[in-house]
Amino acid sequence: MDKIFGDETLVKNVDVPNTLKDSNKETTEVNKYNFFYDASKVKNNDSNTYGLPITNNSSSLKVSYGIGEDNKVVYVSMGLNNSKEIVFDKEVSEIYLSGIGLDVSGNKVIFLMKDGTVYYLNEYEAVNSGNYNNVSKIDNLENVVKFYTTTTRRKDSNLGSYYTILAQTSDGNLYDLNPMIGN
Repeated sequence: MDKIFGDETLVKNVDVPNTLKDSNKETTEVNKYNFFYDASKVKNNDSNTYGLPITNNSSSLKVSYGIGEDNKVVYVSMGLNNSKEIVFDKEVSEIYLSGIGLDVSGNKVIFLMKDGTVYYLNEYEAVNSGNYNNVSKIDNLENVVKFYTTTTRRKDSNLGSYYTILAQTSDGNLYDLNPMIGN
């Protein structure tokens, strides 16, 4: 059952894999957005290993974000009487807060658009400058359906790891955002 608040459906049931048996035939039906994390699917950085952390370095800057009713405005709140708006020319479907690197300077706000494209904001720079208009599109990345915050390190090294964000596309492949947007 869907959970309803006012006139909007805020939480919906999600389709899960469903196996149907018909005599000796077996058919598997999977929702195209139902993915499981598989580090072997990272397609643009094969020199690193990736793991899902127990905790991450997501926003410690005391900033909150919300998508407006028309899905084209993102409201940024930094406490009482201190807010900003980020206006897009297309609809935002999800906001993802995470980090790249090891400290707060790598915090990113990732905007997944309804058309599967991705935009980002360097949160640390925005908070320090007060400028939330420096939002950039990530080129050569389309059909994104999900994000993961992971730890990563070079495969040929036993040195420490750092955080990165992986974007998963509708074909199940993963792309490391660090080489695409950096720290």
